[in-house]
Amino acid sequence: MKQIQRIDFYREIRKSLNRFLSILFIVTLGVAFFTGVRSSEPDMRLSADAYLDANRFFDIRVLGTLGVTKDDLAAITKADGVINAEGAYQTEAMTKVNNYEAVLTIYSLTETMNDVTLEEGRLPQDSSECFLDSAFYREGDYQLGDTITLSSGKTKTEGIRSGSADSGAFDSESSDYVNADAKNGMSDTLITDTYTIVGYGSYAGYLTWDRGTASIGNGSADAFMFLLPESFVQEAYSVIYVTVEGAQEEICYSDAYSDKVNEVMDRIEELSGSLCTLRYQELYEEGMASISDAEEELKKQQEELDSAKEKLKEAAEDLQKSQDQIDASFSSVNEQEQELQDQENTVEASYQAGLIDEVTYQTGMQQIAAGKEQIASVKEDLTAAQEELTQGLKEYQANADEFEKQSQEAQPKLDAAQEDINEAKSEISSLEIPSWYVLDRNSLQTYVEYGQDAERIGAIGKVFPIIFFLVAALVSLTTMTRMVEEQRVQIGTMKALGYKKGSIAAKYILYAFSASMAGGILGALLGKSVLPYVIIKAYAILYINIKEIETPLNWSISIAAILIAEFCVVAATFAACYGELASSPAKLMRPPAPPSGKRVLLERITPLWKRLNFTRKATIRNLFRYKKRFFMTVFGIGSCMALLLVGFGLRDSIKEIVNKQYRTIWTYDMYLSVEEKSMELTDMLDSNNDIDEYMYARITSMDASANDVTKSINLFVPETLQSFDDFVILKDRTSEDTYTMSEDGVIITEKLAKMLSLKAGDTITIKPSETEEIEVKVSAITENYLFHYIYMSTAYYEEVFHEEPVYNRINVKTGSLSSAEKETLGEMFLADAQVQSVIFVADMEKQISNMMDSLDMVVWVLIISAGLLAFIVLYNLNNINILERKRELATLKVLGFYDGEVAEYIFRENTFLTIFGIIAGIGLGVILHQFVIRTSEIDMIMFGRQIKTASYLFSVVITLFFSTFVNWVMYFRLKKIDMIESLKSVE
Repeated sequence: MKQIQRIDFYREIRKSLNRFLSILFIVTLGVAFFTGVRSSEPDMRLSADAYLDANRFFDIRVLGTLGVTKDDLAAITKADGVINAEGAYQTEAMTKVNNYEAVLTIYSLTETMNDVTLEEGRLPQDSSECFLDSAFYREGDYQLGDTITLSSGKTKTEGIRSGSADSGAFDSESSDYVNADAKNGMSDTLITDTYTIVGYGSYAGYLTWDRGTASIGNGSADAFMFLLPESFVQEAYSVIYVTVEGAQEEICYSDAYSDKVNEVMDRIEELSGSLCTLRYQELYEEGMASISDAEEELKKQQEELDSAKEKLKEAAEDLQKSQDQIDASFSSVNEQEQELQDQENTVEASYQAGLIDEVTYQTGMQQIAAGKEQIASVKEDLTAAQEELTQGLKEYQANADEFEKQSQEAQPKLDAAQEDINEAKSEISSLEIPSWYVLDRNSLQTYVEYGQDAERIGAIGKVFPIIFFLVAALVSLTTMTRMVEEQRVQIGTMKALGYKKGSIAAKYILYAFSASMAGGILGALLGKSVLPYVIIKAYAILYINIKEIETPLNWSISIAAILIAEFCVVAATFAACYGELASSPAKLMRPPAPPSGKRVLLERITPLWKRLNFTRKATIRNLFRYKKRFFMTVFGIGSCMALLLVGFGLRDSIKEIVNKQYRTIWTYDMYLSVEEKSMELTDMLDSNNDIDEYMYARITSMDASANDVTKSINLFVPETLQSFDDFVILKDRTSEDTYTMSEDGVIITEKLAKMLSLKAGDTITIKPSETEEIEVKVSAITENYLFHYIYMSTAYYEEVFHEEPVYNRINVKTGSLSSAEKETLGEMFLADAQVQSVIFVADMEKQISNMMDSLDMVVWVLIISAGLLAFIVLYNLNNINILERKRELATLKVLGFYDGEVAEYIFRENTFLTIFGIIAGIGLGVILHQFVIRTSEIDMIMFGRQIKTASYLFSVVITLFFSTFVNWVMYFRLKKIDMIESLKSVE
């Protein structure tokens, strides 16, 4: 008997191959979709894990507000669970490329982790060589062997914020992260400012094209660069990277991986207290020693200056004394000379008067002559002394003038040195015990976003396959019910012969089981191979570094999908068998009673019902007479319509990004990135006839957080609010109400508000650096589709940042310009040294539009899946419908109906069912579309929320096409109905 049943089973499959294949294909489609979409999440994570493991990416990184030292590294290395720990340096610099200033984040190469992926060339082997970001390498049209020159950059926020690891407040002897700021230059961080490019490639720290934020330039990093550690002049490390024991064996993003990493993070944090105190003491003592040495040196220099002043004063006094002595000597000699002259006059008068004789006269005159000679000799000596003194005075005056000049130069320097010492004392006195920031991979924005995108795909995988499995269950129920009803006599005969219910039902259950198992295996293989690859490739437009896609057969998901499909099909088969097997053999061997006719609602509307002809009345009655077929067809076609609507709607939502962002919200035509506002640029803009209007603004990239979620944002600060509405429209997406920025709050974009769970009136935290936080109030939430923005007025910026904004962008409105006119205008502005770049919005729009086109692959997957679903459901139901009503259709032929009229009789019902299904599918499609776009959005993008009218029309037309195509195929089945054979008695 078992042998006979086995033969009958195989014959049944051959005889009803179409029925068998319909179950197989619907299960294949459901399992493929379930396996493919659900496998995409673990496959995305596995692909990221393989990439990160291949590059030996860190598990933990440790930052310190005052740097991390070799002692810190040694202590972390000894921590339980740490495999490797390695210190590294990091800084920032700018370079000019393609007529704009690019910001580079510069890292030191490490030996045991954080490998870079080399595309061409080699790694640096000398302190004057560098490894460059591949995207930046191509953008700058560099060649291996070219040199790249670095320069300092202005910090994105003016002033020094004490205690910030990114502030540059400490010198290279003590800082963990020293910026190449305009004051200190590159010599404070790097041994040179020019490096030779010897290789280029990618780095696992950047999964996307986004290079993060920077503290110089416009606040956004453009590229990365790697140097040897010897290229840095910093003593303290910027960061310590750590790999955790056993973490590589786990899949990243998994709970097992997080648990291993968190345990080690806790142990490292326990070390921070004593080591941070030691670091504080070390820096405090070094600082005080340096200040003491500086004070001693300053004191010594001041004493030398004062001593020189005193010696100069003493020399002046000595010269003055000498001059006084010479003057006194001259006066005394002159008096003596006058006395001799008086004596000579007296002797001469006495001799003339005869008062003295000749001898006395001669003797007196000889004495007077001798006195004169002596006086003359003294005068000569005094004159020589005066000349010598005069020369001394000249030399003294020259020395005094030179000293005065040097003193005027030296004293300000000494005063400045004293001010520096006072500032250093103040800085040392405000020095606080440092803190460690022990961070895992979740501190990297792109890493977190990748994991969230994988979760979104997983969320979609929990919804869409339900449709396919429900359809599979209904198709199986209908198919197997028809099969059991066809074989009522056979079942009754077998029961009469003594076969047990289980033995009889085994044929049908095994039939359904075989079809669903074959379809499940085929669907698992197709789903594993196609959908994950398509989905991950679509995301590759963003995550450009993950080039190798891992799509292994996920046994758990595949088996789960097959079991779900088996359950749906076998349960439906069991339900179909149960009712028949419960009947008696005598009842089974008689044909089933036809369903009783019932009046439909339309019949009660007499004026309308009377105007319908016979065929239309029959059509309406038949629609509601076969309720199972009615609901099955409506649900199948509705599912098809819904999937089509989701596919086309998703495409509309993606395209809406470009249409609304670049034409409705951002209404300017170009923007200039500049160093700061200047009169020269203003005059150039005013005098250019192609410029209709312009506005200065400050735009910087930084992080923002709320409710334990952190996202990268762009802070937009316009110079004035008067003309702001001419360039950026801030409005509510649903109500269309426009907003105006206030002086006590900020306006944030809608997607950012959703991701941070914020509403108007809440508080958001802005993070200019990893160690600094500023809280601001959210006053409104505005429509936005691309990137995250926070709009802040200048007055509010000055209030919260305690400084005036430096405007680094000029938004410009122009008329319609040709490509040549754009190029000419761009070249004119780029010729100005203050203009870093010129970007036309139309070029950005085209670039984003091309990038979004890559997602069309996902849309086509949905459309093809919907088409296959529609074809399988409609074909199966039409086939069953014809088989069930064979005698009815044959009767119509006998009564004289032509083949076309018989087909019209059936197809009119199908048309109405298709219309009902389309209406139901529209409602289901809108709901699914909203779910998909909210679930599949990547972090930086918000899709449009509306489905265009054309998409509704396309979905309706395609659904009608499949319905018409199936009707055309089934027409030939109708023509082959044998009237005599169909009308034979069942007995």
